[in-house]
Amino acid sequence: QIAKGAATGMVAIAGQWLHLVLEDLKLNKDLKVNRVTQSITVQPGLYGPFPLEADYLRTYDLFNPLPTSGGGTSSSMTQFLVPITMEQFDAEFKSPSISNYPYEFATDLSTGAQVWSGGSPGSGSLTSAGQLFIYPQTSGQITLTHRYMKNQPDILAPEASIAAPWFAYSDYLVVATAGRLMGVTGDDRADA
Repeated sequence: QIAKGAATGMVAIAGQWLHLVLEDLKLNKDLKVNRVTQSITVQPGLYGPFPLEADYLRTYDLFNPLPTSGGGTSSSMTQFLVPITMEQFDAEFKSPSISNYPYEFATDLSTGAQVWSGGSPGSGSLTSAGQLFIYPQTSGQITLTHRYMKNQPDILAPEASIAAPWFAYSDYLVVATAGRLMGVTGDDRADA
């Protein structure tokens, strides 16, 4: 109604646009409501792979505390790992003689890196969105803190669903959806 679109069929289109508004928020914004924190324990001599959670979308940050000279972790210094591509990770020189605190990470979200409960891609439910790798390997056990952005599930048939969207600011959702619909209905307020 806001977009002057009370005509037949506009309710279904409004549901599709609401879905696109929610998708834009999760893919392009680092909203705190979507941030998850988990710990990854890294054993000595491993580059990975470490499985990513099923709801993983992208890494926000990945870090670990650096030890003091006595080996404790109370130095208040933190090592943030820098993201690199899988191609860059593959090109790194990997040798058992090279170990340090990791300073780079890469994620593989390819279909081959995903794990599905049915055994093959798209079969069953997704149990791992991909794999995480670190460089270089460590000489001792460390715990990485991984903050990542969660991939929110879609609302099935949003035009008819009574499910509340994961994004709680409903006024924004109404206005953003109406704004997209204005382009469809020919409403001259669409550009604004």
